[in-house]
Amino acid sequence: MRQPRKTRTAPWEAPANADLLNRRSGAAVGSRLLTPLRWPWLRRLARQMVVLGLIACLMFGVATYLVGGIDAMASTLLRKEIANTLPGSATIRRAALAVVARRPASPDVLKHLARMAHLLEPDDPLWSPVVRSLGAMVGQPVSHEAPPLETLAALDLATARALDVPVEGVGVLAWRDMDPFFTASVEELASPDASVSAHRFNSMRPPDGLPTSEWYLDELLLAFGDARPIAFVLVADSTGDAWRPMAFAPDQVPAGARRLGATTVGEALRVGLWGLEDYRPPTPDADVTTWWRTFAARRGLPPFDQPAMAR
Repeated sequence: MRQPRKTRTAPWEAPANADLLNRRSGAAVGSRLLTPLRWPWLRRLARQMVVLGLIACLMFGVATYLVGGIDAMASTLLRKEIANTLPGSATIRRAALAVVARRPASPDVLKHLARMAHLLEPDDPLWSPVVRSLGAMVGQPVSHEAPPLETLAALDLATARALDVPVEGVGVLAWRDMDPFFTASVEELASPDASVSAHRFNSMRPPDGLPTSEWYLDELLLAFGDARPIAFVLVADSTGDAWRPMAFAPDQVPAGARRLGATTVGEALRVGLWGLEDYRPPTPDADVTTWWRTFAARRGLPPFDQPAMAR
C-alpha cells in the first residue's frame, strides 16, 4: 500500500497556520466561557436581567421627563431624602453633582447647591464635590487650601450675582421658604397649650420625625431664631441607651429630671439638633449655646443672636 506523501509547510505559510490555530484555540476558550449560557435557567436569568435593565432605563427616562428635565432630576437626586432612602445614595448624589456641573446654570440648582454647601459639615465627603460643582457653575474658582468659611463667602457672593438676588439677613437660606408643613409644626411649638407643643417637639425628632441632622437643618433652620416663648419644659430623658431631649408639660416633668435650658422656640429647636445622634454629647451637662455658636460659625450659618419674634 502506497504511503501518503509527506508535505512540508512553506516558510511563508507558517504564520498563517499559526494564526489559524490561535483563532481556533481562542474560539474554544470562548466556547468554554459561554458554556454556562447553555443552561436553561441561566439563559432565563440573563434575559430577565436585560429586560429589567431596559425597564429601569425607560422608567428613569420617563421620571426625568415628568420632573422637568435633566436639571430637575439632578436636583431631585441631590435632595436629603435620597441620602436617607436609597442604597448607594452617596454615589448617586456624586453622579448628580457631576451632571449639574457640566450643565448651564439653573437657578433652582444654584440655590440648592448654595444651601447644601452651608448645611453639610465641611468634613463631609460630599461637601467638596458640592462647592466644586457650585464654583464651576458660577465661575468662582475653589481652592482646597482656602478655609471653608472663605470659600463659602466667595461662593455666596458669586451665586448671588449669578441669580441677581441679595445676600442679606440669613443669607442663602432666605432663598427658599420653609415648607408649609414645618411652618405649621413650628406654630404648634409656640402653642400656649403645653401638651400640644410638647407632643409636637417630641414628634419632630427620630424615630418618628426628621430622620437625619441634614434633614432637620434643611427644614427647620430658618426657625432657629424664633424668640416666641414655649409652654413646655425640655429635660434630658435617659430611659434608653443614651439620653435625649424630651418635652413635657410643666406639671408632668418626671421627678429628678435634668432640665435643659430652652425658653424659646428657636432655642428648643437648637436643643433638638444638639440632641441628635450626630452631635449629642455623652452627657447633657455641656453648654448648648456655646456648641451652637461654634457649629454655626463653622458652616457659615447665622448665629441668631438677635432672633425674630415670629415668622
